[in-house]
Amino acid sequence: MFEKLTDCIPYLESEKGRDLYHPDEHGGMPLPIYTVRDENRELQFANYAEIIRSHGVEWSEESKLEADVSGWDAKSVFAIVIALVRAERYAYGIYDRFLENGCLLKRLQRLKEFDDAEK
Repeated sequence: MFEKLTDCIPYLESEKGRDLYHPDEHGGMPLPIYTVRDENRELQFANYAEIIRSHGVEWSEESKLEADVSGWDAKSVFAIVIALVRAERYAYGIYDRFLENGCLLKRLQRLKEFDDAEK
């Protein structure tokens, strides 16, 4: 379900790879976030903010950074990935912080766990 996105993990683990998947100054995202979302419409990700709020995560940078997604379902983990990516659109540079502290990578690794469990 999330393979197109989780295939980016090795690149995001390297400094060079991070540059490959860095958003542009307009918030454009080269990670295939929207492709994965569109291919899984049945999960209804349009309400991603509500989904993460249901786990006690507020719409603040710190709240999204500190969220423990270890017990979340796949839909909820993907919702916070969308939230992390969308945050860049409104606060240019925040994506770098999510990369530097490993926040985005950890969430992608959690999504990979779901994909691996389906195999």
